[in-house]
Amino acid sequence: MPANFPAMTSVEKFVTNDFPKALITEKVADIKTRINSRTGFYDKFEYMYFVTQHNQLAGVISIIKILELPDKANVQDHLFSDVKYCTVKNTIEEAIHKVLHFGFTAMPVIDENKCLIGILSSKTLLRMEAKMLESRGYRHSGFVHKENLYELAAHGTIFELVFSRVPWLLIGSLGGLVAAQYVGIFEATLEQNIMLAFFIPTIVYMSDAAGTQTETLFIRTIAIAEKTKLVVYFLRDMLVTACLGIIIGSFLFGMVFLWKRDIQVATIIGLSMCLGISMASPIAMAIPILLRKLGKDPAVGSGPLATIIQDVISLIVYFTVATLVLKFM
Repeated sequence: MPANFPAMTSVEKFVTNDFPKALITEKVADIKTRINSRTGFYDKFEYMYFVTQHNQLAGVISIIKILELPDKANVQDHLFSDVKYCTVKNTIEEAIHKVLHFGFTAMPVIDENKCLIGILSSKTLLRMEAKMLESRGYRHSGFVHKENLYELAAHGTIFELVFSRVPWLLIGSLGGLVAAQYVGIFEATLEQNIMLAFFIPTIVYMSDAAGTQTETLFIRTIAIAEKTKLVVYFLRDMLVTACLGIIIGSFLFGMVFLWKRDIQVATIIGLSMCLGISMASPIAMAIPILLRKLGKDPAVGSGPLATIIQDVISLIVYFTVATLVLKFM
């Protein structure tokens, strides 16, 4: 799997061809009959997409509205024609940004002639988001390790160089798979509000960033000051990180609420960010301490281990908060 998958991949490869579609010349009564004959299929979609005789996208109508229309109504009188869409030239990253910006659960995809070739469904978007997160894990595994390999790089054999790096690559790869699998477990929660899927990278990245700050400063401190009072340092940094979590969480709560006008999503993002950043500090310091106790250089393994653990914990926090807020708020 390429490291940049699927961000720069064309949306055409992920298009769903089996979706509600009808001609603008069709009668409402015939469309209703088709819907009622396949209720299990149409229940999965929110809109029906209408095309011209040449398969060009003409507009959409919600399936609920179609069922409420009189049988003799003219479809074109009720068509919403200002449809937002993706083209086959758009990348996955661009498609996700469009869906997030407009708040859609699906996005039609057209070719250069404005012919409708399919849609990007909510489940497809969730899978892509999971793969992007998995890809991120692979990228981390390739560069987050900070082994002191100056002498080995200059004078070591190929065998020594390979086997000095491969453990961290394997750890990072497994971490990416675990994180991606965990996203899939909470697919039902994400489907309750599709917008939650698009904040996953923000939650994971910010927790990692806070943990990396703490880890870098801590490793530098214990390397220079051998008699550092670890308990005092640990408690002080936890207080600092908790304050940072409250500040960043409150900031994102306000920004998301002003942007989306959705109090549930804003609360989930704000609380998750606050808790994720607050928990990053003890993780980032505990791992170097453990490695040091084992007689290992903290700069060798702290990066990949902390990254994997923080990613998984931030996801656990995010989906737990999301599940509780969506259930009780």
